[in-house]
Amino acid sequence: MKVKLISSDGIYFEIDKHLAIQSKTLNLFFNTHPAFIEQGNQSVMLPIKSKYLRRVIEYLEYKITSQDKKSFEEFKVSDEETVDLLDAAAYLRL
Repeated sequence: MKVKLISSDGIYFEIDKHLAIQSKTLNLFFNTHPAFIEQGNQSVMLPIKSKYLRRVIEYLEYKITSQDKKSFEEFKVSDEETVDLLDAAAYLRL
């Protein structure tokens, strides 16, 4: 099943639900919040700019694919994006 994440600047990202629910915040929205369940709503607007939401999605994919590996590549983050990604990670409870 796919879900849509909508950035604060209006960009839509359609990702697999199993990726999205790695975030405790998104898991609450999609699996326990009555408005989402009753209406079958599979999209959520987030207070995160698209360039950082894209990086969060890359991290979620990285996290899933590297779980089964004994050695894995480091997930690189530039100095310029560190603070904004930390804010996004805190909001999404990653």
